[in-house]
Amino acid sequence: STADVVTTKFADDEVLVLDRGTGKFLQLTKMGARMWGLLHEVKALRQVIRALMDEYDEPQDQVTASVADIFCELESKGLLKVMSSAQA
Repeated sequence: STADVVTTKFADDEVLVLDRGTGKFLQLTKMGARMWGLLHEVKALRQVIRALMDEYDEPQDQVTASVADIFCELESKGLLKVMSSAQA
């Protein structure tokens, strides 16, 4: 789930995730930008990973590691709050 104050701007295959309240941001490119879009479409992380595996023709462990890195960056900046399905 994204924080309420976060906005995104798309430019080609890039997304800028910005917290208007704190000014913190993260620029996502290629897989990160696609992941962000998929999160808004399907919500479930396993579906996002599967879609990225198919689109980028990458193995599950590589895609999972990339997604985990992006999630950590987003969460550390307060731009993403990870919730279990029970919390959603």
